[in-house]
Amino acid sequence: MGDGLGYEPDGSRPFRINRQRTTTQIVFLSHAQYLLYTFSLRNVSSLNADVKSDDWEPGRLGDLFTYEVAPESDDLLHIGFLFASGATIEAKFRRLIFRRKRIKRQYPSNEMYA
Repeated sequence: MGDGLGYEPDGSRPFRINRQRTTTQIVFLSHAQYLLYTFSLRNVSSLNADVKSDDWEPGRLGDLFTYEVAPESDDLLHIGFLFASGATIEAKFRRLIFRRKRIKRQYPSNEMYA
């Protein structure tokens, strides 16, 4: 999350101070590791993350259990993600750009669990 996602600080163009809108990107790799899902939220007005992890495996969110996109008001949307560990991410925003990219996996499935 930030106000400069996508900006490359390479000296070729200025970062326009206080002119950027808050953006959030949430990226998931499918369980079988052949699809990459990207949720780009534009004009974010609030973001709440309750990142819990399993007591037996601290630091892990677990699988994405479910998510929902719903209208919040006439000009805002709401998205919520719930993970297997009980962790949640919720955001209010104005525009959603969703992308799904196919990944050409070059390793066998059993290597994901090693």
